[in-house]
Amino acid sequence: MTTGPHGRELAVAPGDTSTVRSIPLVPAGDQTVDGLPVQEWQASEIAADGAPAVTLEQLLGMTGGRLPVGLAAARTPGPFLGQWTTTTAYTVLTEGDSVVSAHATSNRTALLTGGGLSGAKTVSLGALPTDWSTSDTEDHATAAAIVASHRNRGESQLWRVWLPLVLACFALAGAISAIISMRSDARAEQERNASDSESHRQGKVAVS
Repeated sequence: MTTGPHGRELAVAPGDTSTVRSIPLVPAGDQTVDGLPVQEWQASEIAADGAPAVTLEQLLGMTGGRLPVGLAAARTPGPFLGQWTTTTAYTVLTEGDSVVSAHATSNRTALLTGGGLSGAKTVSLGALPTDWSTSDTEDHATAAAIVASHRNRGESQLWRVWLPLVLACFALAGAISAIISMRSDARAEQERNASDSESHRQGKVAVS
């Protein structure tokens, strides 16, 4: 997760290459993962890939052995001319700059002609084998680590900032209490001295 010229971007490196692609993301709301508030980001890419000609066997390989609806080996044996469209949707959950969860899901469609078809036909070929996702175990572990980091940072701030402030307040309160006590003792001493002086004057007897 990076910040690029267009805002937040997801850096993706396909497994078969060292090239890193940056995919611009747009905010898509807020969620929570294990009690951790996270922000959801999304992106979508559309690509026109695939060979211009495709056989029935190749279509079977793309769909896991099932023919797309509307095709039959006897009636539409192929080969076909194809116009391909692949849409890949990215969903990323983040907390700050940390990626908590991410996945990419795709859907490929082909506009087929020829091969026994009476006209153009759009068929869905499902997802690409390059789809990927972070595992649930990784997601929970990342969320737990972020929560623990926030807790440790809060405790560190308590010891580093708030505790010295509390101790300083106690020290100030103690100093003020000592000053008040000293003033009270001084006032009491003055009153005691005044009382002794008055008693001494009253105790004197005039002699003539």
